[in-house]
Amino acid sequence: MKRETPKYSPIARQDVFRISDGDGNPIAEAITDVRHGVRWVSNVWVKDGHRGNGLGRQVLTAVTAAYPHETLYLLVRAYDGGIVPDEDLIVFYESAGFTRAAVPGILHRIAIVCHV
Repeated sequence: MKRETPKYSPIARQDVFRISDGDGNPIAEAITDVRHGVRWVSNVWVKDGHRGNGLGRQVLTAVTAAYPHETLYLLVRAYDGGIVPDEDLIVFYESAGFTRAAVPGILHRIAIVCHV
């Protein structure tokens, strides 16, 4: 897993979580950025031919581990570009710790906060 911050990102505080194959080609990725004080997870994908091997879960695990004290938001969109997200995709994100928010299609993960 490689985490990098783009040098010329148009969005402040953007991080890329990427898994590459042996040749350095990206095969799974997620991007986080902060908009209006809220951290969003976006562009979560796994390349065709590599799905079903746990790479999506690895990327999401890295993202949630990187921000244990922040609430993360994720907008789930339909695979086909429609307006109704795929229920299997929502179930996948829920299994990674995200919960459904009041706005249809938006999921969030409540941060775990430790007070010493």
